[in-house]
Amino acid sequence: MVQPYAPAQRYQGQDKALLEKRHTLYQAACQARPERWRNATRNWSWQNEVQLNPDRVIEPKTSEELQAA
Repeated sequence: MVQPYAPAQRYQGQDKALLEKRHTLYQAACQARPERWRNATRNWSWQNEVQLNPDRVIEPKTSEELQAA
């Protein structure tokens, strides 16, 4: 899942605080207008690894392939 922050924010260590803030915001919105929320909010937990294409498997290149490129 792509998280709602920029790569630079993750690199600078701002991602955890942004996720906590977003989770708090969504919980407040859910409590204020519960009729608008059928299900729970999305998973706002921090992920150690983030991939843009998790279903795509990329095979590592051999040293011969790297030299030929």
